[in-house]
Amino acid sequence: ATLIALYTTDVGFRLFVYRQAFFHCNWNILDLAVVVSDVVLQAASWLLGDGSLPSFAVLRICRIFRLLRLVRLLLFFRELHLMLIGFLSAMRAMFWASCMLMMML
Repeated sequence: ATLIALYTTDVGFRLFVYRQAFFHCNWNILDLAVVVSDVVLQAASWLLGDGSLPSFAVLRICRIFRLLRLVRLLLFFRELHLMLIGFLSAMRAMFWASCMLMMML
């Protein structure tokens, strides 16, 4: 629910700032559709209960597209991309170090 509130605030601010220009970008329209559908599904789950709603796998795919947009942004900024690669490499090294420690114990 917290992420839905953040995404709703983000889309709301972008709508306020860009006004009519907001609808000229397809990424903004995708974000708006995903956020509105999430808000509607969250409200329906609160009203009807969690078990009575069907699974919406298509909406999950739209959320993945939203994450791909973030990856595209990271690739645009070289420094952020290098930091992300370094972080992932460090996490991989820590994983293998912890596996080695578990084998030794």
